[in-house]
Amino acid sequence: MKVALVSARPRIADKKANIEKIRKNIEKKDADLYIFGELFLTGYNCKDELRSLAETLNGESLKEIKRITREKNSYIIFGMPLLDEKIRGLIYNAAILVHPDGKLDVYKKWFLPTFGPFEEKIFFDEGEELPVFETKFGKIGILICYDLYFPEICKAYSLQGADVIVCISASPSVTRSYFETLLPARAIENTTFMMYCNISGTQEDLVFWGGSQVYDPLGRLIVKAPYFKESVVECEIDLEMIKVARAQRPVLRDIKPEIYNDLYKMTRKTHSEYERILKKIKEFHGHLGPYAVIGWKAGLLAGEILGSENGIKGVNATVYTGRTPYSCMVDGLQLSSNCTYGKRNIKIVDKNLLKLEFKTKKDSVILNVRDDIKEYLDKNMTKRNEEKLAYDVLIMPNKDVFDISIKKSGR
Repeated sequence: MKVALVSARPRIADKKANIEKIRKNIEKKDADLYIFGELFLTGYNCKDELRSLAETLNGESLKEIKRITREKNSYIIFGMPLLDEKIRGLIYNAAILVHPDGKLDVYKKWFLPTFGPFEEKIFFDEGEELPVFETKFGKIGILICYDLYFPEICKAYSLQGADVIVCISASPSVTRSYFETLLPARAIENTTFMMYCNISGTQEDLVFWGGSQVYDPLGRLIVKAPYFKESVVECEIDLEMIKVARAQRPVLRDIKPEIYNDLYKMTRKTHSEYERILKKIKEFHGHLGPYAVIGWKAGLLAGEILGSENGIKGVNATVYTGRTPYSCMVDGLQLSSNCTYGKRNIKIVDKNLLKLEFKTKKDSVILNVRDDIKEYLDKNMTKRNEEKLAYDVLIMPNKDVFDISIKKSGR
């Protein structure tokens, strides 16, 4: 099978231009499979425009791309925002495999990064299926960018018989070393060909490093595109090599299924604990949002710093809150500390500081919510994603949420 990896720079919110770029790049090389990057149809940083740009599988963009595959008699994989055909308003970060006969296969991204410069949970819903797609050359599994960090996906594909795993990506330069570490590891772990296609160029404040690459089933680099340049690189792969690799390193044969059962139990236990906490906050507060979780975490952290085995003794709390969402901190605080309205040891100061202060007779602790967390919540807070943001805050270590100032008596 001959593969062409296209490290190109899509235009933001210009689907016609990007389809034309797909057409022109395909004309440059003869290949059986052409691969383009994550959200290539629209560009990565479309944000609120995604709602108007997303299409269903019956949309005009896919009709045009199907015509291109028929003309070339080849397969194409590319990324796009995909509208759910049944539930209005749901959008997925999707990878589409277009067959030469016009058949469409779809993978919906499972793991949506929402940290640092990434905001995917705000705009997309998560996928729930891990399909392996049949082609005339072999079986293909697809993942998207951050999915690569979770080895379970690739393992699920290899156990379903995948010969090739394709990762399409919009990876900025700061993450390059991570991907170039994970890609050969995933190839070795699963004895499959690993293909990676990244977009290239600058979009707003993100610089994408290109560098599309292919690894054989023993983790050896076959081809790599140049960094930070638009390019098309190609290679021939021999799927018979998989048999040789699996004889040399029989990792699939030696898998112990009971490990996955244990992992499931461990993961469910952790998630169940989080779910119980969120349910408790929601029942007490009336609804669930990140600021109630911040109040809950503040009470726990103050207890760790000021308390004893029996909890904080003789504590008074001051909550600096003016904006309505900030006031939700008070309810969260009551759940996790000895500070309650009933005891009259909570004072509310009408200032938009997002700060909590705890005092005992001997000591005091001031917890200021960190500026980066304030900015993240202020920027992304909507009714639609309140509960997602609450979960994001909940899984952070308590000490990572606040800047902490401690004052001891006599100092």
